[in-house]
Amino acid sequence: MNHIPLATLVLLATSAGCSFSPYHLENFNNTTSTIPFEGCSLQPNSPISVELLNGRTGQWETASLGSSSSTVSYTDSESAQWYCWQRNATIGANFWIPKTGGTFFTFMRVLDNGQPVYTYSNDPSQCTQPAGTDQLTNAQPCALAPSNSGIGRSRPGGIIITASQL
Repeated sequence: MNHIPLATLVLLATSAGCSFSPYHLENFNNTTSTIPFEGCSLQPNSPISVELLNGRTGQWETASLGSSSSTVSYTDSESAQWYCWQRNATIGANFWIPKTGGTFFTFMRVLDNGQPVYTYSNDPSQCTQPAGTDQLTNAQPCALAPSNSGIGRSRPGGIIITASQL
């Protein structure tokens, strides 16, 4: 599991949690690739799920990713205890929407006990450690965004991931 910047954990202390994989606009080789879902929660044994937009029906569907750890995975400098989680999963064909040029995309968001979590806008392993406050607030590289921002009108969406081929 990648280490997340300390400043990030401190800033997220009031949120439900954070997800560092997949990140926004991450590209996978194909739509059948195994996708690593990883993140941390502020609660032990917290149910973690992912909501995906079904490209055929236009409806959001929820799938369980299990739960956060029952034991503390990390304690930050503010003494907040983080309970991390990880699960590999594939995304069904009905969730991939075709784009021009033979590529595909899907809308998704990660929930921690039903609440949208923050997620990275790019690969967190490429972030300067620790990420500065300006990186987190000005949408610079390594910024975090709430997973409930921006996509869809009737129900907020989250991040977009892509695949190069079916």
